[in-house]
Amino acid sequence: YSLQIASYPALASAQMAINDHDKKDLPLYWVRADLKKKGVWYRVFAGYFKTPDEADKFRKKHGLKDALLMKTKYAPPPCR
Repeated sequence: YSLQIASYPALASAQMAINDHDKKDLPLYWVRADLKKKGVWYRVFAGYFKTPDEADKFRKKHGLKDALLMKTKYAPPPCR
């Protein structure tokens, strides 16, 4: 599981969001998502968790109240 914290139609925007959040020392990464008719979007995720409960604790600890819990197959190392 990971927390989706944002989604952007431009890669540069996703990268800027990661840089902005870098000050909070969050383990962030982006994923390219082809949404067919809506086009390609870049989703920004935080963390990789074994359970939804772990993700929820992380969300609360870091004040990510609007983050969406997503079941992810894997998470790459954080972008830095």
